[in-house]
Amino acid sequence: MSEQIFSNCRILILPEGLLQKRIHLFEKQVTKYGGLATTDIRKYSPTHITIEDELLANPARLRNTFKSVQNLINDPDCEIVALTWLCRCLKEKKLLNTDQFSVQKSLFVKSRATETDYETPIKRCRNESPVRSEVN
Repeated sequence: MSEQIFSNCRILILPEGLLQKRIHLFEKQVTKYGGLATTDIRKYSPTHITIEDELLANPARLRNTFKSVQNLINDPDCEIVALTWLCRCLKEKKLLNTDQFSVQKSLFVKSRATETDYETPIKRCRNESPVRSEVN
């Protein structure tokens, strides 16, 4: 019997930027580990919405993608996370904290978002230099 790491999780996998085969793989794994997964938000109110990491680097595409689902989210505690969160949960076989994978919902409703407005913890990590120089 597999571990139920996604029990009490209803995971919406936004299909934007994902191949159908990969979506089915994620849905199968989430179900295998006790959760519900779909690409159709009308099936249930999600606890987590996963977004392809590549989409996070494009503010305009991200905003357009999310516009279609933002009015359908009934749960104010619904987490919006990078797909990396789901991959890491599966790899480590446990439900991970979403903090380092979280995307702020308020970013999706801005009318004039900039690249830095959409900077996620994942993107900041990629952009940070391991060595800091000091200016005297």
